[in-house]
Amino acid sequence: MVSVINLSPCGVLLEDFIENARSIAFDLEQSLGALRIPKEDSCVIPAAFYSIAIEHHRSIIELVDRRLIGSASTLMRSFFEAYVKGLWFSKCGKEADFESLREDKFERKFYLLIQDIEAVQGVGIGQVKDEYWSPMNSLTHSGLFQLGRRFNEGAIVPNYSDEFAIDTLRFASNYGFLASSKLAEIGKNVEALKAVLVVSKKYNLPR
Repeated sequence: MVSVINLSPCGVLLEDFIENARSIAFDLEQSLGALRIPKEDSCVIPAAFYSIAIEHHRSIIELVDRRLIGSASTLMRSFFEAYVKGLWFSKCGKEADFESLREDKFERKFYLLIQDIEAVQGVGIGQVKDEYWSPMNSLTHSGLFQLGRRFNEGAIVPNYSDEFAIDTLRFASNYGFLASSKLAEIGKNVEALKAVLVVSKKYNLPR
């Protein structure tokens, strides 16, 4: 039997990239430690969203490791959405918004959340949304981006390239770092924030 080693276009083994992503997640978790969050809604609610994002980060790694890459990719939209909502409720949320959320009636459109955030902190996240939102929706809702990767030489089988898997892991690591840094900020824990930034420097994560 011939052993086939799959390399990404940059020559990186997918298995090595998985281990690297797992190390990033572990180091971020260690950096946050026993973080304490102030009890007011403006801290607790964003922290809960960031916590969801961090869990999605870990889940994506485990799913890719098991080669359940289709399932991993469906989490990308939920991951990004949780991060954006954490950012919005931290920077833009008013008491009426927190009350709507408590009643499960918060319905502000996602593009408006993006606009509100950029009005406060400048452009940036809107560019990510413009570039990736449509593919993320397609992956989550079993659209063409997902269906097109379920065929291989006439058979209906998962057919995700290593490049696609690595891009999914990169996305997870980047937003896992961002969610972790925002969580440290909410906790007003300077040491935790410094530790998270050390992780970003160690693994060359975008800030």
